[in-house]
Amino acid sequence: MAIYERRDDTYCGSCGHFTRHYIWWDGRRARNAPNGRFLPLSLGHCAHPRMKDRREDQSCPLWVPRAPGQDPPDTNAPDR
Repeated sequence: MAIYERRDDTYCGSCGHFTRHYIWWDGRRARNAPNGRFLPLSLGHCAHPRMKDRREDQSCPLWVPRAPGQDPPDTNAPDR
């Protein structure tokens, strides 16, 4: 298995092929998030050229920049 080292300019968290994983945090026990929210993880998967698990701080030679509208919405935005 290849070892993927972090590079400052190209890492999986900023790649167009990387899809971040989220967990649902039930906020009923916390006062600041009564309805719960999705929290981003530093884990995800890469879909190019095949599905593989990745951490956001890894890198590989298949990195491509994210498209402008590809970033997920702010998960810490207040609920309305």
